[in-house]
Amino acid sequence: MANVIDASALALPEVIDRLQLQIQFEADFRPSLDLQTLSAYEIQQIAELRQNWQRYYLQGKISENQVQVAALSPLLWMSGYLSDPTLQISMEEVIDEIAIEDGDTVIRGRMDLWVGRQLIGDRVPLCVLIVEAKNSAISPAAGLPQLLTYAGTVLERQDVVWGLVSNGLDYVFVRLEGCICRHFRNLNILTADDAEQLLAVMIAIRQ
Repeated sequence: MANVIDASALALPEVIDRLQLQIQFEADFRPSLDLQTLSAYEIQQIAELRQNWQRYYLQGKISENQVQVAALSPLLWMSGYLSDPTLQISMEEVIDEIAIEDGDTVIRGRMDLWVGRQLIGDRVPLCVLIVEAKNSAISPAAGLPQLLTYAGTVLERQDVVWGLVSNGLDYVFVRLEGCICRHFRNLNILTADDAEQLLAVMIAIRQ
């Protein structure tokens, strides 16, 4: 009988070993993305999100569902994901079971949010972005094992995939390409420069 493991129970070293990943820490997004200068309107939008989030943050712990509604959904809207007719967004997408090593271990789990783009002639949409949300009391680092596990399943059918794990306050992006995982610096929504770069990164990934 197979040993079934929930993806949320995996530790980061275990996931790195199973997927044979090489982690590269990056301070700059530009080698991997074409970041554009934000318009005055976009700067105003992300400033409003930053102010709104500060109000939630000062009220105490924010649940995972609240993070999705109060932070991630507005971010997806202002970065064009919700209005892009080529994109489809799925919530809590079930990942395929992953047989590990000798076939006696199976990993199961759900992605909090999956963004795909349907390409002409392709039956399976190209995965643009995978998002894992955590409540505000949990570090995004705690969500990396799940995120990388989900991203690993996507790499079975495409060469590159972006992932984001966030607790609403901090945002950590990863880019997987084969066995290379680029782990970018943390962006804090309460810092104006980080908030603006967060929006620029989201727009660049969509494009």
